[in-house]
Amino acid sequence: VVALKEEPANKHQMTDNKSGKKMSIADYFKTNKEITLQFPQLPCVQVEPKNRDIFLPVELCTIVEGQRCIRSLSEKQIADIIRTSAKRPDIKKRNIDSAAKKLIDSSYELANVSI
Repeated sequence: VVALKEEPANKHQMTDNKSGKKMSIADYFKTNKEITLQFPQLPCVQVEPKNRDIFLPVELCTIVEGQRCIRSLSEKQIADIIRTSAKRPDIKKRNIDSAAKKLIDSSYELANVSI
């Protein structure tokens, strides 16, 4: 994987090598591979070789067990990690307590559903 593109599969335009027509990645997979995407609004991943502009819908990708990314994080990714982890302990505890309460409440609701 070279990159995750923000543009979704139903909007990202490409030129079909067979017909020469411009079409979305979603349309390409429907026309040429007979695959109708369930989630065409999700982004695509760009795969190597980078110079060929090969894009795959994320819903068709599988992460192989043990696969890891050895590339460095971008400055934005590093900033996001620091921003997320740099919270006061009392705020972290409040967030954890809130998430636990939501989980318990939803579990209780599910337990009381009649089938």
